[in-house]
Amino acid sequence: MNKYQATIFSTDSDIYTALQSNKIKLSDNSIREIAFNRGVLFSSNLERDILIEKMSELPFSYAHVVSIQDRLATNTNHEIYSILRIYEGFDVNNLYDIVEHIKSERKDRHREESITHSGGLGTYTIEVIYTEYDFRRGKFQQKKLNGGKISFIKSKNFTSVRFTHTKKIANILGDILNYYKVKVLDTINIQHIDLAHISDQTLRNMFAKHLYDFDNRFTNDGFNYFGLEKVRLSRIKTIFDDEADDLNSDPADFSTDTESEEDENSQGMISKKEENKKDEHNRVFKLNNASYDGHSLVDAKQIEELCNEGFYRSFIRWKSRVTLLTNNPIVTFEIGFEDKHFCREVKIRILYKQHSYSGDDKEKIEPHEFDLIIKSLEDRIFNANDLIIEELARVTSAPIKIINKEPEAEE
Repeated sequence: MNKYQATIFSTDSDIYTALQSNKIKLSDNSIREIAFNRGVLFSSNLERDILIEKMSELPFSYAHVVSIQDRLATNTNHEIYSILRIYEGFDVNNLYDIVEHIKSERKDRHREESITHSGGLGTYTIEVIYTEYDFRRGKFQQKKLNGGKISFIKSKNFTSVRFTHTKKIANILGDILNYYKVKVLDTINIQHIDLAHISDQTLRNMFAKHLYDFDNRFTNDGFNYFGLEKVRLSRIKTIFDDEADDLNSDPADFSTDTESEEDENSQGMISKKEENKKDEHNRVFKLNNASYDGHSLVDAKQIEELCNEGFYRSFIRWKSRVTLLTNNPIVTFEIGFEDKHFCREVKIRILYKQHSYSGDDKEKIEPHEFDLIIKSLEDRIFNANDLIIEELARVTSAPIKIINKEPEAEE
């Protein structure tokens, strides 16, 4: 699909529809300004509809059409983040030349990108502005202005990497880390939140339970449990499963398998694999995802039943009272996984804060508050990950039983 089609093949009807589409971005004064730049003056007494009708009758060149498209371009504010950690000798002071190379190397292939970067004491920040097109929208609403950020924060034992969760930003981060390996240090240890190798539902569910921390066992990081509002359950799939069973092909997050059962007698035979599953809990195995929204979800019987049948909490929304901030507000969090069955690519949202139980006084999280919250939240996430790995090692490394061979009887 040609993304420039909207500018090359725009008729007077297209122009009329575009000028009518958004009264905020294209007010009456804005339309008169466009006309004035064309050397045309319209009376201030003209109503909007007549003004737009007269404007659309004017000839529009490519540059004129692009100017309208730019005025109608939507600004997308991505508030979803992801995290990883880098160990073993990674130095943020080496990033300037690395990013400059990546910026130059991507320039010809990605002309819509604008990358700026700067460093501070123990930190390095990369900001990206780029343009994408959404062809599901009208011609003049297809252009989207996006932005993202990658932050490297040096700690004592590791470097935290926090980045906007989009494919574009993840791709740029991957280029930076790969080139760092080539030019600076070829062996760096990158730790992702990835539980795809774990098939045990108890271990998988430890992650979400540790995060919302119903029993307040980990309050030293400044979070006190206040409520669990939403839970998505996903059927567990691991790297050891049959790749042909593609659960992630569903376009929707909370979908169920709507395909009808195959008539066993229609083909005259049933595979051994199907026969073995015949008497199992078919109601559970047909379900790939389930979503629960409400109160008292911590002890919900339906959630526990599914978790005992091979599901885990792949997404949660919860509230915690944050003692790190002034007046100890209640903050709402969301954490889930992009690859929800394999438990990969963690996604984080810090939504808002409130001071009352009802939540009628919702307020935006300020930048300095966000920095404090995300640091403690990151620690809690990686602590949960480490606990799961330690528990997995404990249950899989059973002690070797030595059998003493009895001496043979002498003949």
